[in-house]
Amino acid sequence: MDNMQKRILIVDDDKNVWNAYKSVLAPEEQNSKTMLESLLDETLDDAKDNNQSVAYTLTFMSQGEEACRHIEEQKKQQQFYSIAFIDVRMPPGWDGITTAQKMTAIDKEIEIVIVTAYTDISRENIVKKIGRPEKLLYLRKPFDGEELSQIALQLTTKRQLFQQEKKQQQAIERLLEENKRVRRFLDNIISSMPSMLIGVSKEGRVTHWNTQMEHFTGISKQQALGQRVQQLLPELDEMNMLIYASIKQGSIQKQERVKLCYQDKQLLCDILVYPMSSQNVEYDDVVVRIDDITERVRLEEAMLQSDKMLTVGGLAAGMAHEINTPLGSIIQNTQLISHRIAPENKKNQYQAEQSGTTVDAIYDYLDKRGIIQLLEGIRSCGSRTSKIVKSMLTFSHQSNTLMEEYLPDLVEEAIVLSMNDYDMKKSYHFRDFEICRYFDPSLPRILCERTKIEQVVMNILKNAAQSMQAMPPDHTPKITISLQQENDMVTMQIADNGPGMSKAIQKRIFDPFFTTKDVGVGTGLGLSLSYFIVTKYHKGHIQVQSKLGQGTCFIIQLPL
Repeated sequence: MDNMQKRILIVDDDKNVWNAYKSVLAPEEQNSKTMLESLLDETLDDAKDNNQSVAYTLTFMSQGEEACRHIEEQKKQQQFYSIAFIDVRMPPGWDGITTAQKMTAIDKEIEIVIVTAYTDISRENIVKKIGRPEKLLYLRKPFDGEELSQIALQLTTKRQLFQQEKKQQQAIERLLEENKRVRRFLDNIISSMPSMLIGVSKEGRVTHWNTQMEHFTGISKQQALGQRVQQLLPELDEMNMLIYASIKQGSIQKQERVKLCYQDKQLLCDILVYPMSSQNVEYDDVVVRIDDITERVRLEEAMLQSDKMLTVGGLAAGMAHEINTPLGSIIQNTQLISHRIAPENKKNQYQAEQSGTTVDAIYDYLDKRGIIQLLEGIRSCGSRTSKIVKSMLTFSHQSNTLMEEYLPDLVEEAIVLSMNDYDMKKSYHFRDFEICRYFDPSLPRILCERTKIEQVVMNILKNAAQSMQAMPPDHTPKITISLQQENDMVTMQIADNGPGMSKAIQKRIFDPFFTTKDVGVGTGLGLSLSYFIVTKYHKGHIQVQSKLGQGTCFIIQLPL
């Protein structure tokens, strides 16, 4: 029993009574064994030791008001008394009842013993006035020494046990608070993770639901907890099947590149479902981790496309040089043949006369035999091949002729050029198209090569015009072009109301030599060149968004 638990306050105006308390509770000579040890029958050597007593620290006060002030001062220093023995009558100050009332108001845990030699105040009245009967005892004068010792021992022991219980309760509260803090910390970690996380019990009920799941589904954590996951998210069949398999088999289930469709949201995800375990102890719950890989896949596809462009760039340079030499000879010789059979050429007339004929006769023969048309065909094919080679060279040739340009003016010029293009006017009636423009008037100038960006716009416009050919006759072709600034990029969107394209075609739309047009209509280089010009030459981005029957939109972003 520590010193704090041995402290006893005695409030009595009769100092002779003080000596009586001292003789019982604080004798001058103390044995090494305590009465508490005797009562508990611990380490007893001899039966005579049963009369040994506990030494207490006694403090005496003659008046109740003085005692209460002392209690307040001690409380400020975190010093407390286990017991207060209070005499009932202590003139001229407070009586014992008032003193006990004031004292318990200061220290609610102090044990009160009312001591009196009179019988005019009943025990029931004392309890009624002071209250807290569990903290109140009644002792008559003259008191028996053994009874006083027993009361002191029991009440100090009670206070000690109470203090121990209080410390244990405080320790439990600290542990509970620490547990709450750890749980909050773990919940914050789970909620802050970029992955969507769901905890599911063996009954299929949600036990965890992090912030990313709230954002994706719009269902709060409070709404989700305790619900059956299959009823909560019936649309996510793939995920529910993996959860069922993991619970049933107790094994990790994984599926990559799963398309999750929930309400109006679509994500490409990796799903991992794994049973919870700790130190080889298996639990029935499983954890579902859903990683949104939509942006990662888009970047991977962009990198793959970029690698294709680099490969084709090197290939194009070599092919162009190899093709140019024989192609030049073909075109040059075709032109030379056409020149040497021309009737208006005097040298041709002279040579024909020397051979006993006329140029007109020769030309008439060649024309009737279709040779003139064959020569024109050779020349036309040679020119078309020359254009293809020139386009391929764009992959490998770099230029430093970037200049500040105002993009709306550049787009307007590309539209005018497209409208005046003979092929566009003749084959696709481009002048009849409805062109809608939405240009941000506050757009800044950007660094770019004007002719190359115009080429990109014209390529997209031409593809849009060609796609419109598949639409019904009553269809009104419409192309919408918008320009706006987004952070440090200028975004251009070119959308049409044509037939759209499938997902498979969208994946290959920027591949070199890929085309859906008939033979002779397109080379499959237009959009590949556009991709190269935007991404490699101007360090921008280009992508396509399309749905069958709902048109196509090309999105181009160029850095400021």
